[in-house]
Amino acid sequence: MVEQTDWTEEENQIVIDAYFDMLHRDRVGRPFVKAAIVRALQQQLPDRGRTSIEYKFRNISAVLDAAGFSFVTGYVPAANYQESLRDLVLARVSPE
Repeated sequence: MVEQTDWTEEENQIVIDAYFDMLHRDRVGRPFVKAAIVRALQQQLPDRGRTSIEYKFRNISAVLDAAGFSFVTGYVPAANYQESLRDLVLARVSPE
């Protein structure tokens, strides 16, 4: 079993990128397979399992929901996210 550690900024960014790709597809009605996206992420993030990645997606939904933004259908918001994750997600949606 892999020891649980905080997600790094790089790991968070990889998952955020995948999440926002799903969010875009969701908004424009382009189909995608969540399980395939998670499997691809498991290849990129070998220390993170399926459940961990899916929960991180739910954390991203929670950040977006708390800020008044829509989130990916099917990833119900889950609190208890890292402050660094919140900062990265909000930077992604905030105009510069």
